[in-house]
Amino acid sequence: MAASRSRAAAAAALILLGLLLYWPGIRTIPAIDRDEARFAVASRQMAQTGDYVDIRFQNEVRYKKPVGIYWLQSAAVGLVGEHAANPIWPYRLPSLLGMLAAVLATYRSAWDFLDCRQAMFAAALFAASLLAGVEARLATVDACLCAACTLAFDGLHRVWQAERGGAKADLTDCLVFWAAVGCGVLLKGPVLPVLLGTTTLVLSARQRSLRWIFAARPLPGSFVLLAVTLPWFALITLKSGGAFWRESLGHDFVAKLAQGQESHGGFPGQYLLEFPLAFFPGSLLIGRAVRFAWATRRQADTLFLLALIVPNWLLFEAVPTKLPHYVLPLFPAIAIMTARAGLPSTRAWVLCSGATLVLYTAMFGMILPNLRSPFIGRTLVEHRQYYPPDLRSGPVAFAGFHEPSMVLWFGGSTDLASPEQAAAALNNRTAVLAYVKRSDTPAFLKTADAVPIDDVHGFDLAHGKPVELIVYRKAR
Repeated sequence: MAASRSRAAAAAALILLGLLLYWPGIRTIPAIDRDEARFAVASRQMAQTGDYVDIRFQNEVRYKKPVGIYWLQSAAVGLVGEHAANPIWPYRLPSLLGMLAAVLATYRSAWDFLDCRQAMFAAALFAASLLAGVEARLATVDACLCAACTLAFDGLHRVWQAERGGAKADLTDCLVFWAAVGCGVLLKGPVLPVLLGTTTLVLSARQRSLRWIFAARPLPGSFVLLAVTLPWFALITLKSGGAFWRESLGHDFVAKLAQGQESHGGFPGQYLLEFPLAFFPGSLLIGRAVRFAWATRRQADTLFLLALIVPNWLLFEAVPTKLPHYVLPLFPAIAIMTARAGLPSTRAWVLCSGATLVLYTAMFGMILPNLRSPFIGRTLVEHRQYYPPDLRSGPVAFAGFHEPSMVLWFGGSTDLASPEQAAAALNNRTAVLAYVKRSDTPAFLKTADAVPIDDVHGFDLAHGKPVELIVYRKAR
C-alpha cells in the first residue's frame, strides 16, 4: 500500500510537471502550417459532417494517415467548442493529453529497470525534453503515437523479461501490449509495428530463438488488435474503393522510404546532430549514459534498451525523409538509460529543472504567441474587423497563398485558388474578399473587377520566406 501511494504521488507530480511544461502557449500560439492546420481542418470537417470514416481536407481526400488522431481531435473540439480568437487550440488538447500519457507510460516502464527515485527522474527527463514540449503543443499525431509506442515497448519488455526468467507473461500486460499496438496502427499505420519488429529481431538474434515472442499471447492478442483496428480499416476500404491503401502505403509510407518527401529530405546523421537540442536538458547527461550503456552492454536490461534504441535510430537515419519528431518514440528509452547511469546531485537537478521551466514558459508562453510576422492568418483576421460591415463576414478566396491555416481562420468555404479562380469568385460574389499574393496580382487583375483595400506583410513559415498579400474587394 505504501508503494502504491508512493507511485500515485509520483504520477500526480509528473502530471503537474507536464502541465507546467506544456500548457504555456497551448491557447495562444496560432496555428502553424502546414501539418497542424491540415489535421485540424480535417478533424473539424469530420465533426461538422458527422462522417467519422472518411478523412477530407475541404474537397480533397486526406489518406496519408489512419483515423485515430482525427477522432481524438473531433472529440476534443466537441467538448470545448470552437474558439474564434485562436481556432487551433482545442485541437491541441489530444496532443497535450497524449504527451502526459507518454510521460506516465515512461514512469511505468522505468519501474521495470529502476528504483522509485530513478524512475521518476527518467520520466521527468523525458517530459522536459524540448522535442516532447514542442509536440505536446502541436495538433498532430506524434504525441499520441509516442504514448502508444511507450506502452507497447513496455509490454514487449515485460514479455521478454518473463520469458528469460522462465515465467509466464502476465495476461493483462500482454493485452495492454496488443491494445497499444492497435492504437499505434490506428494513429500512424505501420510505424509502431516496424519499430517493434526491428527490436524483436535484434533480441531474437541475441537469444538465437524466436520462441520467446509466443509468450506475448498472440492468439488473444490478435483479437484485441483486430477489435481496435479492423472496423475502421474495413469501412474505409469499402468507402474509398481501396484508395486509402494506395495513398497511405503507396504514396506516403513507401515514398518516404524511397526519397525525401515534401522537401523533408535529410542526410544520415542528421538526428544525431539535432539530438543535443531535441533532448535538452537531458542531453547534458548523455555522455555518462553512453559510457554506462557500454560498460553494462551484456546486462539484460541494457541489452533490451540498446535493442530498442540503436537499430531503430539507425533505421531513422537511413530513411531519406527526415523530420525532427520521427525519433521521439525512442526518447523514453533514452531517458531510462540516462537515469540508469545515475542521478545528478539534487541541487544541480533542481537548478536545471527551474531553468528549463523558466525557459519554456518564456519561449512558448510569451515570445512565440507575440510574434506577428510568422502568423499572418491572425493578422488578416484582425485587420478584417476594421473593414466595412459587408466585408467583415462571408467567404474569401486566396490566390497564390495556399496555406491550410487560412481555412482554419476563415472557415471551410475558404477558396485556395489560382489567380484566375480567385478573380472569378470575386466577380461572381462567391467571395467577398480576395487575398492575392503580390507576385500573382498581374494574373489576378487581368480578369478581376476589383479594387485593393489593404495589404499585409508576413513570413511564410512553410516556404521560409517573406510574403505580401494584397486584399481586394469587388469594384462598385
